[in-house]
Amino acid sequence: MASTPLPQEVVSAMEEGSNLEFAWPHVSAMDVQSRIHGALMRMADLDAHQISVAVADRKVVLTGTVHSSFERDEVRHAAWSSPGVGEIEDHLVVVP
Repeated sequence: MASTPLPQEVVSAMEEGSNLEFAWPHVSAMDVQSRIHGALMRMADLDAHQISVAVADRKVVLTGTVHSSFERDEVRHAAWSSPGVGEIEDHLVVVP
């Protein structure tokens, strides 16, 4: 999985030692939860009904079962991909 490079102005500011403040997008907890759940439902190899998503502020709590470490990574990626997520607490259990 390739990561997205940072914009050049961010890299330059970091190299200069600047303190950057990022504005988090304003999205409701319900919207974040809905986006993550929708992403999980679109994953063909994943039983999304076995995963619970709870959101408070910018923190997402994932609970439930997945069948592999790969699935766990995919669920975490889906959560991080939702706008407004600042932290993930992973309580997923791998049950082959």
